[in-house]
Amino acid sequence: MYKLHNTKVVSVGLSVLTAVFAVSVIAYAATSIGTNLSVDGTATVGTTLGVTGATTFTGDVTANGSGTFGNAVTDIFLFTGDLHASTTALFTEGFTTYGAVVFNEDGGDNDLRIEGDNVTNLLMVDASTDRIGIASTTPSNTFSVQGNSYVSGTGFFGSTLTATSSAVLARDGGTVGIASSTPAQELGVVGDIMAGSAATTTLQLTTSSATIGGCIELKAVNGTTLRIYATSSTQTGTLGGVSNLMVEAGRCQ
Repeated sequence: MYKLHNTKVVSVGLSVLTAVFAVSVIAYAATSIGTNLSVDGTATVGTTLGVTGATTFTGDVTANGSGTFGNAVTDIFLFTGDLHASTTALFTEGFTTYGAVVFNEDGGDNDLRIEGDNVTNLLMVDASTDRIGIASTTPSNTFSVQGNSYVSGTGFFGSTLTATSSAVLARDGGTVGIASSTPAQELGVVGDIMAGSAATTTLQLTTSSATIGGCIELKAVNGTTLRIYATSSTQTGTLGGVSNLMVEAGRCQ
């Protein structure tokens, strides 16, 4: 009788242990929680944790390893506080912001650095010198561009415009206006012109014509137009006088 009782006890105990083990295996593989889950300590999920509704984390969250947020381009993740990356933050499809973006320097030389495929530094902000460089790792001025630049709209310079080499203001039939937005010729100036230096100041007008040199056109208030030009041989001007310098009525062109 005693042996039979012990056998029943052992049998019941094995059954309980088997049931607990089976439940543990099932819970470890996939856990489904109908309402709320409250964990005071640490919750460890061996495989996959799926949440179909809203999830709120009131404390700190640490995720070790890789992770994916969202499965569609319309998914939105809102960070109401700060988003920090201790090493590198990688955006493979682009980065869009609807507010200000601030890059704070913490001992480094570069606040912002954007690299291109064929350019070492497509854009660099050097915080140590307060300079911005385009395709330049060492901007020499507040804004430095290494290469060509194009401005489709209006460009404004509040101070001196200086060119270290040749400066081409217009080409391919373009015009340049000084104090004029609608120059009638390649160079149109509204106002006075002064040229002078410590040395001999030269105003040179040249032409490819074989007989008539550079021409100066003068227009009087009454509409009369005079032209002054040089010739290769002495001629008698319509206003009188024989000279290589001709002064006569008419336009240069």
